[in-house]
Amino acid sequence: MPDLSTIGAAVIGTGFIGSVHLTTLRRLGIPVIGVLGSSAARGAERARALGVAKAYGSLDELRADPAVQVVHVTSPNVAHYVQVKAILAAGAVPVMIGGDDSVPIPFFRGFEGRGPITLVQIDSHIDWRHEIGGITEGYSSTMRRASEMPWIARMVQIGQRGHGFTQSAGHDALPVFHVGIHVQCEAVTGDAAHVHLDADGRDL
Repeated sequence: MPDLSTIGAAVIGTGFIGSVHLTTLRRLGIPVIGVLGSSAARGAERARALGVAKAYGSLDELRADPAVQVVHVTSPNVAHYVQVKAILAAGAVPVMIGGDDSVPIPFFRGFEGRGPITLVQIDSHIDWRHEIGGITEGYSSTMRRASEMPWIARMVQIGQRGHGFTQSAGHDALPVFHVGIHVQCEAVTGDAAHVHLDADGRDL
C-alpha cells in the first residue's frame, strides 16, 4: 500500500459532510493542507475549529497550492462543474463522496474536454431512467445522463442485481462476488477511468 502521508489533500466545503471527509482523511493518515469555505470568513472560522492550518480565500488560491494533489468536493451540486474543472486544470484529482443520485451528474460534467473517459459504475442498479416525476437529473438517472456526455466514451457497469427494463453489458452480482471485484476492475484498460461507487455495491 502506498504511503498515504505523502498525499496532500484539500476539502471544499466546511459543513457537516466536509467535516466528515476531513476526519476520514486524518484517520487514513492523509495530511489535510487546507479547506475552502462558502466565504473567506466562513472558511477561516471553520479551519480554526477543525484544526486546519490553512483556509483558502478562493478556488484560485486552492488550485495554485502545489502541496495539494487531491481535492474532496463536498459543496452544493450547483458548484461542482466549475470546481471540478478548476481542480483538473491544476493537475489535482477531484474526489466526491456522498449525496443522492443527482450529485455525480454535474461532477461528471466537470470532466468536459478530458475524454475519452471510461466510467466504471459499481452498483446494484443501472441508474438508466430518463426521468422520474419529470425530474431528469435525480433518482436513478445518473448513468443515463453520463451516457449523453461525449467525453465519456465507454461505460462498464459492475454488480447489477438485475437489468430491469433495459439491457446492460455489466457483470451480475453472483460471479463478481465469487471472483472479487478487483478482477473486474483490473480488466478495464485503455482510456482514463472514473470510478463511480454506490453504497449498495459495497458488498461486492
